[in-house]
Amino acid sequence: MPGPDPGHHGEAPRQPAPWMRRAGARLVDVILVMIPAAVVAAIVALVWLGAQALVGGATSESYFIIFCVCYYLILVGYDAVSVARKRRTAGKKLLGLEVAPQDAEGRPGPIPITAIVARAAVFHLWVLFWWIPGWKWVVGVLFLVLCALWPLRARPYPQGVHDRVARTIVVHSA
Repeated sequence: MPGPDPGHHGEAPRQPAPWMRRAGARLVDVILVMIPAAVVAAIVALVWLGAQALVGGATSESYFIIFCVCYYLILVGYDAVSVARKRRTAGKKLLGLEVAPQDAEGRPGPIPITAIVARAAVFHLWVLFWWIPGWKWVVGVLFLVLCALWPLRARPYPQGVHDRVARTIVVHSA
């Protein structure tokens, strides 16, 4: 009987996290991070809009563009830094989950920073399209299918497009 893979410090593979638990972790992140991030993005956009108003270039469309870009950058930064430092966001920590490299089959291992940033950028991409009239619903449905519902049917690991891009899986913590 072969022993554990020495490249993974003798740890057994961890099981992929079930969809409901992953969704619950994202819901916690919405409450703990996304709502405060939206407030910060709104303040930054209002300040920007005020500065534009002083020079006569303020429009409601420019407010929404600035809001969406700020919100996107805050969410990507939070997600990428959290996963890079501790392999999890606040929601994943609360629900006992973490991100692992797909190639390690659920064992802890190195995840390139480019993969971590790409994962966060793809997951939050929908935010950049909120400002486009009529497109927010199309983008919302695409996000729902590709990032939120795809893991229900993905095999061998329950991965959304963001996890597939980064070659990561979400597993139970040790």
